[in-house]
Amino acid sequence: MIQDVHNKIDWDYAGEDDLTNNMMHRAVDFLQIKDPTLLNVIYESVYFFTEDWPEGEGWGSSDTSIMLRSVQQDVNRELEFRAKEVA
Repeated sequence: MIQDVHNKIDWDYAGEDDLTNNMMHRAVDFLQIKDPTLLNVIYESVYFFTEDWPEGEGWGSSDTSIMLRSVQQDVNRELEFRAKEVA
């Protein structure tokens, strides 16, 4: 269930900054992630964009769009890798 994944973000990534947490939640909603084992992939992808984001510079919708596309690609690669391991 997606809400379980959101709860796991709140619990496991509580030490991250607001931008990173918010973007992880956005990515979960955007991709309809129900598998909490994908959170490490999502975190790494989101963190790549948010880790050095200047505090004085606003985060805009174009930043979110670019980040979401990148997260989607990373999640798809992970799912492909997992499918190959099973086969």
